[in-house]
Amino acid sequence: MIDGRRLEFQVAGVPFFENAPVRLEDVKRIEIIKGPVGALYGTNALAGVISITTYAPDEVKGTLVSLTGGNRDTAGASFRHAGRAGAWSYKLLGGYTYTSTWATLDDAETGPSAAIRKGDLLGAVSRTFSDDSRIDVEAGLTKGDLASLTVVTTQTRDFTWPHFRLAYGRPDFHAQLSYSPQDSELRERTGPVQPLTDKARALSRNPRVTVQVL
Repeated sequence: MIDGRRLEFQVAGVPFFENAPVRLEDVKRIEIIKGPVGALYGTNALAGVISITTYAPDEVKGTLVSLTGGNRDTAGASFRHAGRAGAWSYKLLGGYTYTSTWATLDDAETGPSAAIRKGDLLGAVSRTFSDDSRIDVEAGLTKGDLASLTVVTTQTRDFTWPHFRLAYGRPDFHAQLSYSPQDSELRERTGPVQPLTDKARALSRNPRVTVQVL
């Protein structure tokens, strides 16, 4: 979960953190809840939950720019700008990630690939009222290409994941509405003797509404 929003690849029912519109520089804390907690977090929480919390707009005023690089053709850039506009706080976040061995996808190569290239953009606004209630509105988009981590076959998955989150909370009550349409295309390639001929496309547009009473 990211800020209470369930993260999963809806076609498979499993999470892929690489698809999430979140940058490492914006992570405030990570909580790991072990054991069956489906009564609190819903389905797919049989073995536990990993909950990621990012910084709220009013917690990180100013501008942050981050550039990273390393071996295996790893490069990344992130930016965040947060401030106030009247009674509202706002945050803009974005970045691009490129890493690993994309050369293995060339026709002359037959080895497996483990790589990702993606860009993401997120905007959020929030306001706290005199009765300690709070409204958060967030929208984001992640788009990229994720290569398979398996050694059996070479696959890439093009994905476009927009999302919207609206939350209202006070000390004794919290309600949240999230909507995450997903568009993913899986491409599978065998060796150069048998070129790519088949494509599988998966499309899921399922809205999700969650309400928690604390």
